[in-house]
Amino acid sequence: MSEERRVVTVMFADLVESTALAETLDPEDLRAVLSRFYNLVAAEVRRFGGTVEKYLGDAALAIFGLPEVHEDDAERAVRAALAARDALAELNTRLAAEGRSRLSMRIAVNTGEVVADPKGGVLGEFRLAADAINVAARLQQQAKAGSILLAPRTERLVRGVVETSSLGPLMLRGKAQPIEAWEVIGLRPERTQRGIPGLQAPLIGRGEEMDLLLRLYDRVARERQTHLVTIVGAPGVGKSRLQQEFASLLRALPEPPAIRKGRCLPYGDGLAFAPVAEIFKQDAQIMDGDPADAARMKLLDTVTRWLPDGSKRAAAALGFLVGLVFPDSPMAGVDPKSAREEAFASWRRYLLARSTGGAALVLVFEDVHWADDGLLELVEYTASHLHDSPVLLLCLARPELLERRTPFGGLGRNTAMMRLEALSETESRALVAALLAVDDLPESVRLEIVSKAEGNPFFVEEIVHMLMDMGAIVQRDGRWRAAAAIGSLPLPDTIQGVLAARLDRLPDEEKRVLQYASVVGRIFWEGTLMALGVGRTELPQLLERLEGRDLLRERPSSTLAGDREFIFKHALTREVAYASLPRAVRGPTHAKVAQWVEQTSGQRVNEVVDLLAYHWSSAGDAGKAVAYLIRAGDRARQLFANRRAADAYTQALALGAETRAATEMAAVRRKRGEALQLLGEYDAAQGDFESVLATAQARGDLATEARLRYEITRLHHRRHNRSIDDIIRGYEEARQLAVRAGDGHTEGLCLTEIATAHWDAGRLTEAGRIAHDALVTLKRVGDHGAIAGALNLLSMTRLMSFELDDGLQWAQSALDEARAASDRSREATALSYIAVMHLWLGHLDTAAAYLDKSESLAQEIGDRRRLMWVHFLRSQVYLFIGRYDRAAALCEAARTIARELDYMSASDAAMGALAHLMAGDVTQAKERVHDAERGLTWSPQELPTVLTIKSFVLFHSGDVTGAVQALAEADSALQRYRRADNLLLAGAYIGYGWMLAGHPTRAAAAAQTLLTAVGERGFQEGSGISHVVLAVSAMRGGRLAEAEQHLRSAEDTFQDISFEGTPMLPALVEVELAWYELRLRQDDPAAAEARFRQAEHLLDRIEGQLHSPELRRSFRTGMLARRVETARKLSQSRQSLS
Repeated sequence: MSEERRVVTVMFADLVESTALAETLDPEDLRAVLSRFYNLVAAEVRRFGGTVEKYLGDAALAIFGLPEVHEDDAERAVRAALAARDALAELNTRLAAEGRSRLSMRIAVNTGEVVADPKGGVLGEFRLAADAINVAARLQQQAKAGSILLAPRTERLVRGVVETSSLGPLMLRGKAQPIEAWEVIGLRPERTQRGIPGLQAPLIGRGEEMDLLLRLYDRVARERQTHLVTIVGAPGVGKSRLQQEFASLLRALPEPPAIRKGRCLPYGDGLAFAPVAEIFKQDAQIMDGDPADAARMKLLDTVTRWLPDGSKRAAAALGFLVGLVFPDSPMAGVDPKSAREEAFASWRRYLLARSTGGAALVLVFEDVHWADDGLLELVEYTASHLHDSPVLLLCLARPELLERRTPFGGLGRNTAMMRLEALSETESRALVAALLAVDDLPESVRLEIVSKAEGNPFFVEEIVHMLMDMGAIVQRDGRWRAAAAIGSLPLPDTIQGVLAARLDRLPDEEKRVLQYASVVGRIFWEGTLMALGVGRTELPQLLERLEGRDLLRERPSSTLAGDREFIFKHALTREVAYASLPRAVRGPTHAKVAQWVEQTSGQRVNEVVDLLAYHWSSAGDAGKAVAYLIRAGDRARQLFANRRAADAYTQALALGAETRAATEMAAVRRKRGEALQLLGEYDAAQGDFESVLATAQARGDLATEARLRYEITRLHHRRHNRSIDDIIRGYEEARQLAVRAGDGHTEGLCLTEIATAHWDAGRLTEAGRIAHDALVTLKRVGDHGAIAGALNLLSMTRLMSFELDDGLQWAQSALDEARAASDRSREATALSYIAVMHLWLGHLDTAAAYLDKSESLAQEIGDRRRLMWVHFLRSQVYLFIGRYDRAAALCEAARTIARELDYMSASDAAMGALAHLMAGDVTQAKERVHDAERGLTWSPQELPTVLTIKSFVLFHSGDVTGAVQALAEADSALQRYRRADNLLLAGAYIGYGWMLAGHPTRAAAAAQTLLTAVGERGFQEGSGISHVVLAVSAMRGGRLAEAEQHLRSAEDTFQDISFEGTPMLPALVEVELAWYELRLRQDDPAAAEARFRQAEHLLDRIEGQLHSPELRRSFRTGMLARRVETARKLSQSRQSLS
C-alpha cells in the first residue's frame, strides 16, 4: 500500500499581472525574476515544514501535511504565507534597486482531504487531484494583490493564532455553492487561550496534581532550593490548563513569585534556545517590533541590573545563547563549545542573582518534547548547578520526550516527574456538564462526547466547539440550546491533526499495523493481522512496540481461544488510522477480514453476525451484508437490544431495496416496526406497519393483516390519540381477523389490550373479566411472554380493587412468565408493578429496589415508556420522605420522555405539580396543573387526583374560593372513579384539603371513606394521613380523646415506614402539628411547645435534604413550611400573652 488519505492544508501563491510583466521583459530576464519568486516561496514553505508540490506558470502550489503530517499544518501554512509576503517585500526592495518592476502576489489557503503517496516527496510526484486543491486555486483568484485569503476549515484551525476579517460568502468558479472566506490581517500578539469562547469549566480531576505542585512550590520558596518538575501527558490531557491554574494561584499569594514562560516551537529555522529568548524578552521588556540596537540595549540594562560586575561579557554570552549578537562581541572569537559553556554559566549566574534575597522565580517551558537537545541540556544544567535559589523549573511535555531522553532531568532529589492521565468517566461527564448546559441536548449526544473524548479535556472542548461551529447548538436568551437533530459526531480537524501527526511519526511497519488493525475494529486479533499478511514474522515485536508507545493494549483474555486480542487505547486513534486508508484498500481488506471471521467462528457464527454484517457491508458485498444484517437484527431482538435491532434492519432495508424480494423486505420492515415501537418511536413504527399492511392486504394474508392492525391500534393506544371506544373497536376488528385466520396468539394479544383499554377507562370489572379470557387463550397458545402481559394487567386490576396481596401474587407470576420467555420488556413491567404494591404497603426500600431493577432493564433494552413510569413511581418515594428536589426532578424526567413519546399522563403531571408546590415553586406547580388538565381529555379517570392537587395550588395562591370549588369537584369525581389509586392519592388529600379549608365534617367524611375502603390491607401513607385528618376534625368538634386515638394510630402507621433510613418527614410534621393543636386544647402548653419544636426540627430535616441554597429558600415559602410558620406565629402569640 503506497497511497493514503490525508487531511492537508494547501497554499496557492500566484503572481499578480504576470502577463503584463512578461510583455516588458526578455524571456531570460522573466525566467530569472520568476526563479527568485519561486525560490523565496519555496524557502518559506520549507522553513515551516511544507512541500512545494508544483509550479504552475506564475503560481506555486505548496502542501502542508505531505510527506509529513503535523498537527498544526494549517497554522504552518498561514505563517509561511505571511513570511512569503514579507520576503516578497524585501525582494521588491532589491528589484527596485536593480531598476526592475515590483512584484505583487496573492495567496489562498485551504484545508481538505487528498489521496497521495507520502513517499512521493520529490517535486511533482504527489500527483494530487482533489477539491481542496481546486478551492485554494479558485479562492486566490478572488484575492486582491498582497492579500491572503482563508477557506472555512483553515480559518477554524488557526483562529486562535491568526487575526482575520470575514469577507462573507464568495462564489468561486466551478463551485455550485458559495463558500465563506476570511482575509488574514496578521498574527495575534498572543496565542488565545485554548478553550471555548464564553465557556469556562472549572479545573476538574486534577486536585491531587495541583496539591503536589503547590507543595513543591512551598518547598522551593521555604528552603530556597531549585526544583525541576516535568509534567508529562498526551496532547490535550490538560498540562497547559493545570499550569495556568497553578500560575493563577501563585499570583494570588501575599508574596507572589515572578513567573516567566517560554514555548518550544515545532517549526522554523529559529533558535534552539527560543524559550530562553522569550524569558529574557519578558524580563527586559523587549518588544517584537524593537530595532536590534534597542533590543540589545534593553538586554544589557537588565543583565547589568542583576550582574553589575562583568555585565557586558555576560550580556554578550546570553545574547549568543538567544540569537541577539552584540557588535564587537567578546564571544566572536570563542569556539562554539567554550561559548556555550560560558553562556550556560552566565545563565546560571543571572538566575542566581535574579532570585537571591527576593521573591521566588517560576520558569515555565512549554512543549518541551519539541525542544532542541541544547535546550534540554540547559534545563538539566540549571537544575543541577543552581543552588540556594528559590527557582521552580516547570516543563510541560508529551510522552515523546521520554522516548528521546530518559530520565529527563536526572534522578536527583530536586527533580520530579508528574504523569497526567486521562480524566475518569465521572470527571469527563462533569466537564461536559460544566461546559454544556444545553437545553434539549439528547443524552445520547452527551454520552457520545464522553465516549469519543475518553477523558481528554481538549478533545471534549473541541467536540463541543465543533457542535457550535456546525450550528447544532446555539445560544438563545443566555442558554445554550440544541438547534437541530444531532446524529453521530464527526471528528474535529484539530483532534484529527494531533492524532494523525503522531501516527505519521511512527516507523512505516508500525503505522501499517495500526492501519490494517483499524479495519478489523477497535478490538482486533493478532491472527487477523497474520491473515492479512501484515508484519509477517515481525508482527509480535511490532505489536509490542506499539503497546510500549501507549497506542495499543493487549487484553488480559481473548474472545478467540489461542489468539491474542488487542484494543486501540483510544477509539479516536483507530478512527484516524482508518481514515488514512484509501477506499480502494479498505474494501478488499474488509472482505478478507470477513472471510477470516467466518472461518474462525465455525459453528458459532451467530455470535459474530454484527461483525460480519459490518465487514461485508464495508466490503461492498450487499448480498452477504443484508443476510448478516437481518440475522444481526433478529439476534438483537432476542436480546431486547431494540436500538441495535432497528439499526440493523434499517441498514438491511437500505442495502436490499434493489437486490432482495419485496416480500422479504416487507418482513424486515415489520420487524423494524416492532423494535421501533418498543423504543417509543411510534411515528416511525406506524409508517413501517402501514407499509407492510398494504402488502399483506394485497396478498390476502389475514394473519399478517390481523397482527398489523393490532400493532397499529396499539400505537394509537400508547399515544392516547384516539378515544377509548375507537381503540377498543380497532383491537376488536384485529381480533376478529385473527379468529378467521386461526391465529390464537394475535387473538390473545388483542384481548389483553382490550382489557387494558377498559382498565384505562376505569372499568375494572370488565378489564379483569377480559384479561382472564386473554389468559386462557394465551395459555392455550403457550406464549409465556404474552401470558406475562395478561398477568401484569390482572395484577393492576387487583391493586385497583384494594387487593394488594392478590395483586402482588399476580405480578410475581407475571415476572416468572416473563423470565421463562426471556421477555425483558414484560419483565421490566412486572418489576415496576411489584414495586407499586410494595410502595402502597409502605415498604419503600423494597419498592425502590424493584424500581432499580426495572429501570436497569428498561435502559438496557431502550424501553422509554417503562422508564417514564419508573421515574414517576420513584418520585412518589421521594415525595413521601420530603426530598422534593429529587421528586420534582424525576417528574420532569418522566415528563420529558412523555413528550418524546407524544404521551400525556395527567397523574404524572399532577404529582409533579405537588412536588414543585411543596418545594415552593408555585409557577412550576401551576404549569404542571395545566399539563395535567390537558391530559384528562384522554384519561378522565384521573380527574380526582388532578382536581385535588389543583386545589392545593389554589390554596397556596390565595384563591380559597377556587380551591374549595376544585375540592368539591374532586369529591364528586371520586364517586365516579372509585379505584385504589384515586382513593389513595385523591381520597387522603381531599380530606386534607377540606381540613385546610376549615370544613371538618367534609374532611372527616373523605378520610373515613378511604379507611373503610382500605381496611387492614396496607396503603399506609393514605391511611396515616386520614387518621391525622380525623384527629383534627375530632378536636374541632371537641372530641379530644377520639382525636388522641387517631393521632396514635397515625404515629403507629408511620413509625415503621422509611426510605434509606429517612422517615416520612412531611407526614410526621403534620402529626406533630396536630399534636400541638391537641395539647393546646388540652391546656398543656409545655407539651404543646415540645410538639411544635419537634415539627420545626422535622421541617429543618426536610430543608437540609435539599441540594441547593435556592431550593432551601424556596422550600421555606412552600405549602408545608407555611403551615409550620402559621403554627409558629400562634405559639409566639400565646407566649406573649402568657
